Amino acid sequence: MLLRKKKDKKQTNSSHTHAHTRARARAQEHEHKHRPHQMVQFSHVDNSSPTIITLDESEDKARARELTLLECQQLALEYNFVKENAPSNGTVQQRADVVGFFKQYGANGLSQFKKKFGSMKLYPPGEKEVEFYSFSCGSDEDDDLGGSNGDAFLKKPISKEDIEEAIPIYEENKGSFQKLSWKYIKRPGGQAIRPPDWYKLDGAVAQVEKGDNDTECPMWTSNGSVDYGGKEQWEWWLKYKGKSADESKVLFVRVLEMAKKNKKENFY
Repeated sequence: MLLRKKKDKKQTNSSHTHAHTRARARAQEHEHKHRPHQMVQFSHVDNSSPTIITLDESEDKARARELTLLECQQLALEYNFVKENAPSNGTVQQRADVVGFFKQYGANGLSQFKKKFGSMKLYPPGEKEVEFYSFSCGSDEDDDLGGSNGDAFLKKPISKEDIEEAIPIYEENKGSFQKLSWKYIKRPGGQAIRPPDWYKLDGAVAQVEKGDNDTECPMWTSNGSVDYGGKEQWEWWLKYKGKSADESKVLFVRVLEMAKKNKKENFY
């Protein structure tokens, strides 16, 4: 009889334990169902980060001075200026067609875009013709570059940002600048040469592709007259001596901007 009571007591305790376990399981299940879902955060680089600037900020000279190339690239993406065949998961720099974006405002590069951004109201691409933005945006900074015959542009500091901006512009124009409608300048002996800016561009390309000029200066043409054109080419290539390929690309872009501003002096 005593043994039977102990057995019954053991079975009762076991039943209570199982019941408690089942109750606890039901409580946990209920808690899980009604618990708010937590977002899982992944660490990654956001290549499509929101634009830091907007065109509404144009006409603000102080803001224009602070503009960076990256901000302009982000703005270009905002208006769907994407490089052809750019990787969809690439960086902002890899995807943004900032050169095409700048052209919508008649700017050849960051420096010109910054001047326009700070001097006039800019509208979303397509709302105004490019001619709307075609005005002389010269400044004291441009004067420091020197005129067509000057070489002050060679001495202006070159930043990493300048190089990043210049490379795609250089690649686009290095082979086509010669096809522009350059004027001819008459020289004695029936010769004709190009304006000085043409030789500055030619010298920059030579420095990029060949390095420092270690050739002899040409003096005479095949018919015995002074080789004015050859001498100009040689002298301007020599002026780039010591410049790296990337620095020369920046200088090429600076000269190209100056040349296009001086249309009357350079082109028909």
